Amino acid sequence: MKLDDVKRERSLLYMERYVDEGAKTYSVLASRTEAAACYRLESEQASFDLAAVFVPPERASVYEAGCPLSLSRRYLTEEGVLFPIHPETWGSDEVPGLIDIRALPQAPRIHVAPTASTRTVLVLDEENVPAYFIKLHYPFYISRFKRKLRRKDIHNAVAATRELAFINSPKFAYLPEVMGVIFGAGEEAWGYLLREATAYPPIGGRFLIPCFALYAGDRRDPGQAPLLVQLIDHYQADPASFVVDEIIAPVIECWSKVVHERGLLLRHRQLNDCRSHYEREVRLRDHAAPTPAAVISRQTAIASAR
Repeated sequence: MKLDDVKRERSLLYMERYVDEGAKTYSVLASRTEAAACYRLESEQASFDLAAVFVPPERASVYEAGCPLSLSRRYLTEEGVLFPIHPETWGSDEVPGLIDIRALPQAPRIHVAPTASTRTVLVLDEENVPAYFIKLHYPFYISRFKRKLRRKDIHNAVAATRELAFINSPKFAYLPEVMGVIFGAGEEAWGYLLREATAYPPIGGRFLIPCFALYAGDRRDPGQAPLLVQLIDHYQADPASFVVDEIIAPVIECWSKVVHERGLLLRHRQLNDCRSHYEREVRLRDHAAPTPAAVISRQTAIASAR
């Protein structure tokens, strides 16, 4: 991928799906997945549909953290609470509560594209709402873990989004998880999260690069140098100084600031962080909650893109 292509529409989705060659060599389990080929990020199938039902409000728990009104109205409807489900979860006979869910009124399917984490998807072709991701309950193995999304995970994610709103730093932003919905009762009850695709605070004029895409190869354009090499060339910088000063140090600084001011431990890893492009700063993405953007995080910090 060329550095200038980062500015194009849906470039983040492209990097999530295709600029990951060599990024999963850190563990023998890193490439493990139980996802069917058509739902994986590298699939030639550009998109797929989520199943969805309308849940009666009295059977759902809803948590919000500054959710845009248009998005809230999209999911909290007169027909009930819109409840999207991954097709493989929908088709499983071993998911608790699914028999009850299948008996509910079905809603129009939701058109999505997979991202690097498989169970987090970008919603496509929706009008009058801000761009957003859905993080889904996916009780199947991706890497070392089954990717369940239970009550405590959803509650903590939305709570962390509220806390991150108090962080004030030009080097820190996050992708807020603005709504969480849970079906059923008890600790094993599960649901989904809505994550805005626009970093907060606004980072207008900058472009996000997932951290793994900085050093990974482009599977569709293998002749291109990694984006990190192109960034270093763009700034005519010393490679070691650039990596330390523009990536590692800002991530540590942001992590320390969030711990000190709000008591949150952001989870920094290649999948959860992103970098703002054409700006000498970093922003973050993944906690057990929202996504910041310092090298910008996807889920709770600013450098990520999960």
